[in-house]
Amino acid sequence: SYFEKAIDSKENEQNALITLSQLYTRVNKPKSAEEAFQRFYNLSDDPYAEIYALWFTDAVIGYRGSRKSDGQLKFLEKLSKDPRRIGKIDAAMNYWLGTHHAFSFDKPNSRKYYKKINNIKNWDCLGPFDNVMNSGFDKDFGVLANPNPDAIFKSKYGASIKWFDPEMSPSDGYIFQRTNFTGYNSIVYYQTFVQSKEIKDVILKIGYTGSLKVWVNDVLMHSISEKRKTEMDYFQYKGKLQKGYNRILVQLGNYNASYANFTLRFTDLKHHNLDFSNTNEVQKYPKGQFHAEKIPFYAVEQLKKKIADNPNDLIYPFLLAKTYTRSNEINEAENILLKLQKKYPTNYLVLRSLINLYEQSGNSTEQNRYYEIYEKNNPDDMDILTNEISKHNNKKDKAEYVKLTNKFKLLYGDNYTKLTYDSNLDALNENYDAVIKKLEELYAKYPNKFDPVVSAYNLEKEFYNNPTKANKILEKYLENNFNYKILSQLITNYTEEGNHAKAIELIQKTTDLFEYDLQMNKELINIYYRQKQYDKAIKLAEKIIFINPSNYEMLKDLGVLYNMKGKTKKAIEYYERSLSYFPFSFEVNEKLRELKGQTTVMNLVEKIDPDEAIDNYKKNFKTDKKEIFDIVVNNRSFIVFKSKAVGSLVEYIIKINDEKAIQQYQAIEFSPGGNFNGYINEAQTIKANGNKINGERNSGTVTFTQLEVGDYIYVSYMETQVYGGKSSLFVYDDFSFNSYSPTYEVNYNIFTEEGMKPNFKAVNHSYQSKKKTLEGFNINSWQVINPEPLKSDFYSVPYADIAQSLHFSIGSSWYDIAQWYSDLSGHQARPNYTIETITKELFNGKNYSK
Repeated sequence: SYFEKAIDSKENEQNALITLSQLYTRVNKPKSAEEAFQRFYNLSDDPYAEIYALWFTDAVIGYRGSRKSDGQLKFLEKLSKDPRRIGKIDAAMNYWLGTHHAFSFDKPNSRKYYKKINNIKNWDCLGPFDNVMNSGFDKDFGVLANPNPDAIFKSKYGASIKWFDPEMSPSDGYIFQRTNFTGYNSIVYYQTFVQSKEIKDVILKIGYTGSLKVWVNDVLMHSISEKRKTEMDYFQYKGKLQKGYNRILVQLGNYNASYANFTLRFTDLKHHNLDFSNTNEVQKYPKGQFHAEKIPFYAVEQLKKKIADNPNDLIYPFLLAKTYTRSNEINEAENILLKLQKKYPTNYLVLRSLINLYEQSGNSTEQNRYYEIYEKNNPDDMDILTNEISKHNNKKDKAEYVKLTNKFKLLYGDNYTKLTYDSNLDALNENYDAVIKKLEELYAKYPNKFDPVVSAYNLEKEFYNNPTKANKILEKYLENNFNYKILSQLITNYTEEGNHAKAIELIQKTTDLFEYDLQMNKELINIYYRQKQYDKAIKLAEKIIFINPSNYEMLKDLGVLYNMKGKTKKAIEYYERSLSYFPFSFEVNEKLRELKGQTTVMNLVEKIDPDEAIDNYKKNFKTDKKEIFDIVVNNRSFIVFKSKAVGSLVEYIIKINDEKAIQQYQAIEFSPGGNFNGYINEAQTIKANGNKINGERNSGTVTFTQLEVGDYIYVSYMETQVYGGKSSLFVYDDFSFNSYSPTYEVNYNIFTEEGMKPNFKAVNHSYQSKKKTLEGFNINSWQVINPEPLKSDFYSVPYADIAQSLHFSIGSSWYDIAQWYSDLSGHQARPNYTIETITKELFNGKNYSK
């Protein structure tokens, strides 16, 4: 190729090698990519800007979530001996060496490298606070002014909280928000006090995912509200630590960042580690005494200089865009790439970079736009061919599949790919003996690759019915590899087989390496629960709550465990704590009533007696309107707890009058709202003679077999809230009493816990409710018999305008609603680069006043 020839020119050699390293990746030649980049590394006086930009490509260290290849590992070890790396990627290098060994279940070597990072540990924690749509970033929750342990704050949903010491120090250098806090759209805080024996010039280095503020001695030195996802040490500040203790306060936000985290460390001005002692116990500190000077990140500065020195060279702006993309600086990367694309509209690497950028930022419109350009100009690209092959494989289009896979094998195929595609072709040809043979060959040749391992496992378990041998395949893989899916599957297998000892051993091996893995600890609690070892389960659950007091799911589990031990008072305490951090759990509210000796609210709801309802309908219902079905009874009961958790019970019976109704109701799909779980209590066909036939259930769909004209369908369906956010504080429901179908009886019941003030608005009717109080709930009930059906008219006004309906709301003042809307809209009102660019294109230099 052109670039392979260009490496013979000293003038172009280094840039050609960089480009080749990326192109080799795209033609399935990872070893060639490694070799090309390492050749560049050996030639360059300072290769570290390029190393940073291409860090997670196959040419350097590859995919972040796996062990490194032999070549990548050797390269990382080579970097560890290169003094040029200091102040550039020394922390990142140690982190990824440590992570490689962690993924190899090699704890000693993993810890050895993690220890070299030397990040600050011993943090007190506080939170979570509300951050809907990133609105909490600039709110003052009183944290800066109150470092003391006796200060009391109000958390996201009103729980009283204090600073807490989790007594933990993650070994890998990162502080993950989810380790100490539960919930999305939150702001949390960390503080510690760093001791310096003298006034000391330092560089404070930060890396993080999420939004971040950092104060030193109450002086704000870093503040970026937009989500970033940076490498260690990406943000650096030079300043002086005062003699004695210095307060470090970190605010971390997880809006749109599910794995929010940060790492913070100090070096001297030559980038050597400083071993300051620090404590999370509050100390006297010199407020207001810290002046920070930001140090530009080396890779950004070096690449900007190379662009200035080589204005016509495409490689440097491409690398700078990659650098910005790595840190989620979307606007900066987009600015560069759009200018490049304008100049080089079909350039392969530029288009791929734009597609990846927009995928990362969630801009599917622009991603699809540039993908179409990319696809048109690169129809034989590896990814495009892969997608086409998958599409035709799913269609079972053998001719096209063979044509495309032959092309792929010619252009990009290695032995692994060829075997995989050939086994798929055997499956299309229904030659299953050949499929099995090739899957066994794949596993024999690639025992450390995920897909062959899973295929071999499934083959042994499902086809040969040999669960013991299937487990051994997973066990062998996990001897030297870490994969969460495989690990979880093996633990599940051991547990289901009753081999709890092996399951516990594997969990403990994992938590020994990844100390604060919540999911693994939950697996262990579940095993103890199955074994009825409640004390062991409680001890582990309380350890998790000590580290993460806002973990409302674990608090709920502790309620369950103490209830199993017969300790009702303790169970109530944990259920109430769970509710203070997450008030929207209908289940927890109901469980508290049960433990306090009250009837659950769902059991206060009067249920339909289908036989009685049908009998009343037969005796009393008259209508002149003929429709394909009648509504015998339609009941809705809506329940609101004081915590704003809601649930509902819908029950109805319809009578089939026409074959068209059979077609319409033969299968009913039940789909709960996004914050709810749905439960089908009853779904029956009731024959004219009274016989009842249960519908056939398949997930959320019920099919009514043997349905005939004259039959009745009876449904009882319940929804209960399990998720929620700030908008869940505003409770609303509505119900219509009449419809286009003839209706005999309609009931609407609203249950509100005592102390709440419901609002009702009637539309197109003046029906009055009956009121009563029952076990702490006020009940408003409306019953309508023989409501006038609506007239079916092609030109009729919308149903909502003419139906007899009732609107119900409860909750907040106009101020609360305005504040909520302000929080939602404030983030959306911030312009991004795409909007700014479009605005410039539309308006710059143009006069629309004429």
